[in-house]
Amino acid sequence: MGGSSTAGIDEWTTRHTPVVHHLVAETLRRVPDSVTRDELTAAALAALTVARRAYAPAVHGDVHRYAEQRIRAALVDLLRSIDWQARARRPRPAPDRGRAEAAHAALAALPDLQRSVIEGYFLDQRALPELAADLQLDEHEVVRLRTAALRALRRTLAPTLASIGQDHAAVVRQSQEPLGEGRAVAVALPIG
Repeated sequence: MGGSSTAGIDEWTTRHTPVVHHLVAETLRRVPDSVTRDELTAAALAALTVARRAYAPAVHGDVHRYAEQRIRAALVDLLRSIDWQARARRPRPAPDRGRAEAAHAALAALPDLQRSVIEGYFLDQRALPELAADLQLDEHEVVRLRTAALRALRRTLAPTLASIGQDHAAVVRQSQEPLGEGRAVAVALPIG
């Protein structure tokens, strides 16, 4: 299906347009009403155009399956971008000084190496390989330390987390409304 003639692209688009309409309709059944058919169709058709240009029979195999995969991926990408936009507009819970102090105390109580891993990975958002190199450990050891530290933090913070359970449930209910049924956002304990 190589080539770049306009006739070839038009034939490709015409042949795969029913797949676009099917996948858009399928997606519309699973998303909130705020997502429009036009948005989904535009993303799907753009993906179809990119797929046409990138398709190589020897590499990608079945042309119909390849087109469908590219369209599905584009629809998922669009929905993810819409979700992030909605998350930016969601109400944030007010910081709770008591929770922040409990989190700081729990973090300070960790052994030095575990605290370094937690701070580097979660607060500084450093990649595991980079963190492992700086700590002169292998990645598996960093993962083991991170797991142990998270368990210790959960044990230490369990009473604090239990006391905020009702507040957390209210925030989750509020956060579900913009996204639609069955979706929630995790509420993180403030560290900073």
